[in-house]
Amino acid sequence: MEWMRELFRDNPADAALSRLIDMLLFGDEHLRKLHIVLLAECRLNESPISDILQTHMEKWAVMVEVGALKTQTADARKLRDRSHLFFTLLHGYMLKENLSEADKKEFIGMMLQ
Repeated sequence: MEWMRELFRDNPADAALSRLIDMLLFGDEHLRKLHIVLLAECRLNESPISDILQTHMEKWAVMVEVGALKTQTADARKLRDRSHLFFTLLHGYMLKENLSEADKKEFIGMMLQ
């Protein structure tokens, strides 16, 4: 939610997306690993937290859509339309051992191409 509060009408979509990726991928490594473990547990077993995680994923997708609308740039529509793709890519990048700025640029490119 902090990410959305920082967005303004003239923010370029790539800069907004870069900030969100920084927060989620380059932030707390332990939280990133915990998210992957919980996601795997939910997918492999009928875990009681599956519904909770699914509800949060839907809320986060809406957050990306609203954030994209808030920027009102040409790429914002692409970002809004691909909000669910964002999380698929995010989970893949979370699995990478060493993340780099090149990974972030690649992620942004796939989201906005």
